[in-house]
Amino acid sequence: MSHPVLITDFDSTLVPWCFQSKPREPRVGYYQLIDYVQTHQIPWYGTTGRSIEWVLSDPLLTNIRFDGISCKVGTELWLPQDGGYKPCQKFVAWLKSHHRPGLHPYNVDHIKQVVESIVNELDENGQPIFVGDSGNYCTDLLHGWEFHRPDKLPEYLEKLSKKLDLIDCRISCSLGTSHYDLKKPIAIIDILHPRASKASTLHYCETQHPDALLIFAGDSGNDIGAVDPNNPNHRIIVVGNAHDDFRQWVLDTIPKQARFIAPTNMEEADAVIAGLKHFHEIKR
Repeated sequence: MSHPVLITDFDSTLVPWCFQSKPREPRVGYYQLIDYVQTHQIPWYGTTGRSIEWVLSDPLLTNIRFDGISCKVGTELWLPQDGGYKPCQKFVAWLKSHHRPGLHPYNVDHIKQVVESIVNELDENGQPIFVGDSGNYCTDLLHGWEFHRPDKLPEYLEKLSKKLDLIDCRISCSLGTSHYDLKKPIAIIDILHPRASKASTLHYCETQHPDALLIFAGDSGNDIGAVDPNNPNHRIIVVGNAHDDFRQWVLDTIPKQARFIAPTNMEEADAVIAGLKHFHEIKR
């Protein structure tokens, strides 16, 4: 059988979202998953839109020894070394080596200038439509904003697309709630290097584990496109608490035999361990 490799998103997939108001207690499946992966010696990679500093400050994540951690929506890869993690320079070089002819190369300063007029817009109540440049949300391969008017998302995505038409970049969007107001629905809009995505993590795993069965688990819009529906070695787990856009993409795109869609009452790590066992034990 092909040996499995597990790739999991963190927030709301493996562990509870870090900004929720109630105490963060992991699901029972979190402990079962750690034990199962160790028992069967399954390589395990994590992927997140957040920074490595955030990952290493979270006790629910430092409890796990990952074979690699992809951060900031696939713009960085960190590998274990000497009890910690070191950046994988080859991965970043691979990202930056890609450039589509006829377009301006990805340059975050250029992107910030191009979209500044949109970012500075206010809504009809005089409130900012975007909030940007917060924390580690801007690097040389990524720039992102919280968009506070999800109802106007198609309109503003069209504006962004037109302004960025000649720049070699990729726009990613996922739905969620604000870090500043947990009851406020928002969209997270990321403008990324064109090769940077959750899929870039799977590409790296393919180079390190040829012919392995790559099993990806996710919950939201920035997980869309992580797996290739035409790759016979790709599998996907949709947790029960997944956003509708991600769930619908999987239903519309991924073959039935390559997907595990958890029922809505099977959330986070409970769904991940169930999906991993489903795919692993089928192959066995």
